[in-house]
Amino acid sequence: MSEFSGEKSEETGRQPVVVATDSTTELSQPDHFQLCPLGLQFYSEEALVPFSVMSVDIEVPEKDGSLKKIACTGAVVRCQRETNSNRYRVWLQFLEMPEGTRENLKCTAKAGNFLCSYCCNF
Repeated sequence: MSEFSGEKSEETGRQPVVVATDSTTELSQPDHFQLCPLGLQFYSEEALVPFSVMSVDIEVPEKDGSLKKIACTGAVVRCQRETNSNRYRVWLQFLEMPEGTRENLKCTAKAGNFLCSYCCNF
């Protein structure tokens, strides 16, 4: 569902992110995309049903440049249509994640500058 490319933006220090769901095409995410051990905030071309549970695969870069896929399950806690846009802002909270996976996501999100404001403090 989510993919990171290797080149960081010089302006923001963030890697470009692309999100694709089973029912939509790939959609580039804005600079304020967030990923943290608690969940994921992304944009979709389709509204997602609140409280629905979905599985996501997040591809994270390894030290050797290859991509590692992390499988996560989460619940849609909010879906809001963006003003003046055809996109929806979606908040997904991760469910029952092993601690090793959670730590891996934290390291990836911190390195990519994707942490939410709550996780930045820990």
